[in-house]
Amino acid sequence: MTNPGWRLVEVLALQLVPAEREVALGDLIEARTTAWQGVREIFGLVLRRRLQPWRNWRPWLAAPGLAFPCSLVLLGFSFAISTELRACFFSGGSMSQSPVSPAESILFLCQVVVLLVCSWAAGFTVESLSRKTLVASAVCCFLPCLFCLLRFHHESLLRLCLLLFLLPGVAGVCFSRCGRAISRHWAIVLALAGTISMAVLAAHGNFWALNWELTGPAWYLAFRSVRSSRTTILENGGTIR
Repeated sequence: MTNPGWRLVEVLALQLVPAEREVALGDLIEARTTAWQGVREIFGLVLRRRLQPWRNWRPWLAAPGLAFPCSLVLLGFSFAISTELRACFFSGGSMSQSPVSPAESILFLCQVVVLLVCSWAAGFTVESLSRKTLVASAVCCFLPCLFCLLRFHHESLLRLCLLLFLLPGVAGVCFSRCGRAISRHWAIVLALAGTISMAVLAAHGNFWALNWELTGPAWYLAFRSVRSSRTTILENGGTIR
């Protein structure tokens, strides 16, 4: 395996798990296939392995179903929060001295809660739903970001202000990837906090039907934690009250 064709075969085979890679390369050697036939065989095998997870509903829900629309909505929340901070602390190039009303403070707090809770829950849910297709979910998340960054023109705000939601979102992904589970009580608290904050914003005119999809991942985690707790109780021979 010294010619360029076989080197390409070895590079493609690196996409397979070690055990499967050894079997596939061994079969090619035993069959005495040519290098380019080996490229075709290994490429087809790698492609089938990459497409196999997409036969399930989970990757479709994680990537185009959650990552794309949630990032699109959270971009708007990031921009709104950045605009409020700018208006609160700066006015006409100097520090703002105008007081902020309690109603405005509550609305701003609700926006922050929605951004933190929903982006974290979305990251956790997307990763836990389909770990093998996380790259595709990341692409679906960054596509709206790239589109908005390229079209963003605001003299008083940096483009990076649109990406405030990424930090808690990545934190949720890392939390799930480490194999850690959120407790039932915290899951319910987060779901209620996100939903109540969203309801307050909707009651004050900040209503967009797609906004409510942000609360879906938080409630998914809440229901999953409740079901997990019930399963644990039953396995331990307890009763559910």
